Amino acid sequence: MFARLFTAQRLDGVGEMSVVIGLPDFGTYDWPALRRRARRTSPAVSVRPFEWRKIGRAAASTLFRGAKLPLDASVVRVPDDGASAFRDADGWFFMGSHTSASVAWLRPTAVYCADLLPRRVSAANGGYQFPGDRGLLAETMIAWRQAECVFATTPTSRDDAVTYAGVPPDRALLTPLQTERIVAPVDPAVVGSDPAILWVTNNASHKNHRAAVAALRRYVAAGGSLSVKVAGFLTKELDPATGSDHEGARAFAAAPEVLARTTFVGEPGNEAFAAMMAASGIVWHNVLADNGTLTSFDAVHAGAHLVSSDYPPQRYTCERHGIEAIWHPARDPDAAAAALLEAERRLRQGQPPRHALRETTDEELRRAYAPIIARLANA
Repeated sequence: MFARLFTAQRLDGVGEMSVVIGLPDFGTYDWPALRRRARRTSPAVSVRPFEWRKIGRAAASTLFRGAKLPLDASVVRVPDDGASAFRDADGWFFMGSHTSASVAWLRPTAVYCADLLPRRVSAANGGYQFPGDRGLLAETMIAWRQAECVFATTPTSRDDAVTYAGVPPDRALLTPLQTERIVAPVDPAVVGSDPAILWVTNNASHKNHRAAVAALRRYVAAGGSLSVKVAGFLTKELDPATGSDHEGARAFAAAPEVLARTTFVGEPGNEAFAAMMAASGIVWHNVLADNGTLTSFDAVHAGAHLVSSDYPPQRYTCERHGIEAIWHPARDPDAAAAALLEAERRLRQGQPPRHALRETTDEELRRAYAPIIARLANA
């Protein structure tokens, strides 16, 4: 979507643009399909795999003379695309902020700040790429401060980029979410056909697993009758049957009455996930902190009730886009159980959620990103 927006027009001071989409060279991508999709979007869009290569700062200074290297970082990481390290591009957008550590600024750069969890969830300071140890996070933030701009999709994340990461305020921008639907509309007759609580989560500490299982215990004790489906990245680690020592697995093992009605469904494909969400009728998002969740939009598209922990980025997302949520404090299992019971009551009584979705328009995206493009061009 981003590439389509900026290859379809000329921008003042920039002219026509081509876009190279660089993706980590993991085995999960269907590269021929991605390239076909890029060509359908525009002849000016291409896809290129790369790997991160870590280089000592002294060596990087020799290899990339004149590059704006982070002065305080011990290493820099450059994208190895097999040829040019993307130096054939005039400007770089980084859409993943936490895992790239320090980047050699071979081109003017804009970086997306999804969130800065270590400021709000102490356990997020550790663990592989969530967002990594303090050394990598510190070097990432050094590099952010040298970028032309850092952009975020909620005021909380933008402000954290300034007050926690140290990005100059005039280089921290608020941009709208890209909210396009990625699957076909769900048949309304399917909604609520297999009533359940679909808990969308992953294995990271900020997903509040112990409190969530405690809430499910109280929900069951209070007469809640729905089954539970756990979906998301690496959620098999929450299943005690796998032998996992994850704190979520330990919490489930200590709650047999919850475990007996829980199914761990892993990561369904987009269409299967949308169908499961619609059939369940209730989507639960229970985290200590993050940047809000696009699952909120999935719930609206599926016609499902959304139950969510209450924190500023999620409030901002729902209020800005007309998404109704049944809110509860993240650290209060009793309140979370009450919210789930209310969602079940509405579902059982056939009350549809009162979503009034307002999606971001292409024109809003163009207006928001044009100044960032201009910054890169002027640099």
